[in-house]
Amino acid sequence: KISFFLVRFPKTEIMDDDLSKQDVVSSVLDEGGSPADVLSAMESFAAPSVLLVTGTGNGYVANLSDIVKSNALGVASISYFVLSCFNLNEGLLSADWGYISMLFLALVGTQLLHEIGHFVAASIHGVRLVFPIICPWPWTGLLGTKTELHSSPRNSNALFDIAAVGPIVGMVSSVASLLAGLKIELAMDQTALLELPRLPLETLEKTSWLTSSIVESVAGFDVLSSLDPTSSSIPCHPLVISGYIGIIVNGLSLVPFASQTDGFRMCRAAGGFLATGYVPVLGGGFLLVQGVREMATSNLLLVYFLATLFFFNGKDVPCVNDVDTTGSTRYGIFLATSLLAFVSLSPCL
Repeated sequence: KISFFLVRFPKTEIMDDDLSKQDVVSSVLDEGGSPADVLSAMESFAAPSVLLVTGTGNGYVANLSDIVKSNALGVASISYFVLSCFNLNEGLLSADWGYISMLFLALVGTQLLHEIGHFVAASIHGVRLVFPIICPWPWTGLLGTKTELHSSPRNSNALFDIAAVGPIVGMVSSVASLLAGLKIELAMDQTALLELPRLPLETLEKTSWLTSSIVESVAGFDVLSSLDPTSSSIPCHPLVISGYIGIIVNGLSLVPFASQTDGFRMCRAAGGFLATGYVPVLGGGFLLVQGVREMATSNLLLVYFLATLFFFNGKDVPCVNDVDTTGSTRYGIFLATSLLAFVSLSPCL
């Protein structure tokens, strides 16, 4: 079996006169390079299209042991964050284990819906995905998940849909969780509030403009802080915490930065390799600037910036047709989700 890829080829001016296009492609493949290796050398050049013919085996090969170990670390990180929310209360030993279980399941559930969105879209387009790997961070439970492409999407529309559906579903479910948790918490009496986990008021109020706007519109921070005026942390229903973390995590995944993030794949599908030359620079600059602004309350954005350089920045599997970009509708969705990432991750003034 052989595979065909429609790809961009570098400008002929960059090649030696003695080398032909066929010689360059052959040299990369002879050295064991994959189509992704060929494409990585082409990304900086506007060039004519060529038909690349290769053998099979272009997708990512999963290592089951690595997946199990990485996700075990991810689960441990989420568990640590859950327990730390109750340590801010009267103590872990006196915590309600029903709420502990609810918070853990809610955090996992919002991210699970994100991944289900990816896999449903991939199934519709006939693309296989590798089992997702949790990127741990104990101060939020997780930074997101890494989902590798196991086979090539047919075209940019397929790549865009697979990348976009996950964070959109995750963001909607996170906002719904936050709203539901606020409604439940506002109806609770003072005794019941004492059993809830806690978050620092400053964290909930200042780290995300979108989150703080939702909380302010439903309850008002003056109401939440009055629930326990003697403490710098406030009781939060597990659904409030999972919604808050979910908005942050899904917002991070929508930033077009490292090559294997959802935001980058959407950018690549909507704008082609020309867009991926400069848009990720803007995405990285955004993370750095907002991370510095947020340092007083959280180092999450700066940590994510560094983590993506190592965890999400590998070579991605090319589309079968890696030349044609998406239409105007998907391009508009990309712009809208980029704006959503901005308001989700921008700290309040």
